Amino acid sequence: MNSARNTQPARPARARRGEWIVYHSAAYDPDAVLAAALDGRAALARAGGAAPVPIHVKALTGISLWQNFKDMFQGARGRRAFSALREFEARGLPAPEAIGLVERRPRGILRASYLLTHRIEGAENLAQYLHRNFVAPALRGEPVDGARLRSFTRQFAGAVRELHEAGVRHRDLKGENVLIADEDGKLAIRFIDFDSLYFARGVSFRRAAKNLAQLAGSLPYCFPMAARLRFFACYTNGSLLAGRRKELLRAAAAIAQLRIERWLRKWSRGRKSGAGR
Repeated sequence: MNSARNTQPARPARARRGEWIVYHSAAYDPDAVLAAALDGRAALARAGGAAPVPIHVKALTGISLWQNFKDMFQGARGRRAFSALREFEARGLPAPEAIGLVERRPRGILRASYLLTHRIEGAENLAQYLHRNFVAPALRGEPVDGARLRSFTRQFAGAVRELHEAGVRHRDLKGENVLIADEDGKLAIRFIDFDSLYFARGVSFRRAAKNLAQLAGSLPYCFPMAARLRFFACYTNGSLLAGRRKELLRAAAAIAQLRIERWLRKWSRGRKSGAGR
């Protein structure tokens, strides 16, 4: 698949406030970022007196010593997410703006982190969007807007293809981690959950199939089969996988089946364990 863009994100500014460390975009004051993380504010003003922007704070608290030990090898989860989000933006991919990361490190030990991003007003996740616009009307016996569903399928398939062609693999690509919002009359698609991102020069056929299988498995009732097949067709159109559409579909289906079988085995073992008590 296409190689990733080489744009590198600028290093974030860093400020220390006692046991707190604030990594932030130059557009925001570090004290304001720290206060927003701790107070749970709904909006944050940019430096220079610009209008406040709505924010979302993802908190990770109660971080253990054992987690600190593991972070020595894999990096702290909050810091991974903040770095990945900035890299995501640098590659020109759709994501909420990275505002800052706040860490509490008493005596150098990470105990809590807060990731601040621009909150997308009126956004809903992929499953909610599909249910509200296509599934619910069908359940009520109302006509489904087929042209709108086809248009959305093409746009969403293009967004996932762009993600892979930029060399990004989302380890947890599912409906909950895709946000849909209407912005100025146009549909905007953004990906979230950035501690699950991996960057490379490209995404292999096998990994693309795994990603698509995971995505399909997270939407068991939302996408009708015709829309699923159209998604694969739109995903491969214009890409290096254009001639491997059926192969990709078979591979994704096989991976999805293995996931289902693995889940059923775990469920069966759980039932037997519960019955033996």
